[in-house]
Amino acid sequence: MARRAHAYPQAAPVAADLVDGALVSAPPALAATDAACLARRRNAEVLAAGDRWVLRADAARADALGLGALPIARLARPLPVVGARESEIAVRRHLAGGAPAVIVVRGRAPLGVVRRAPPGVSISMQAHLERTLAADG
Repeated sequence: MARRAHAYPQAAPVAADLVDGALVSAPPALAATDAACLARRRNAEVLAAGDRWVLRADAARADALGLGALPIARLARPLPVVGARESEIAVRRHLAGGAPAVIVVRGRAPLGVVRRAPPGVSISMQAHLERTLAADG
C-alpha cells in the first residue's frame, strides 16, 4: 500500500533500454547482394559502412532492382546517433522527425539500433462495399 510522504523511485528509460535491433560492420566496398546476405545471416537491421549506415531493407531493395553489384557505400546514409545514456525522449524525437532508425552507441562502439515501429495493418473495406453494392443493385 502507498505511504504518505514516502519517496518512491522514478523510472527514467534511456536510449540503451530501447535498442531492438542489431547492427554489423561491413566494408564500404561490399556489394549490395553480399551486404543483404550478411545482414540476413546476422539478423542485423543496419550495416555500419565506415561512418555512415546502410539499412538492410535498402541493400535488399538494391538487390531486387538488379543493382546487387553496387557497393554499399553508394547506399549509405546518415542516421542519428545517440549515446546509450541519453533520454528516451531524444530517441523518440529523432524517430518522430522521420529517421528510419536511430543508432545507439556506448562510447565509440555501436550498441544497437532503435527502429521505427512498423505501420499498423489496416482492414480492407473492399469486400464489405462489394456486398453492400451488390445487395443494393
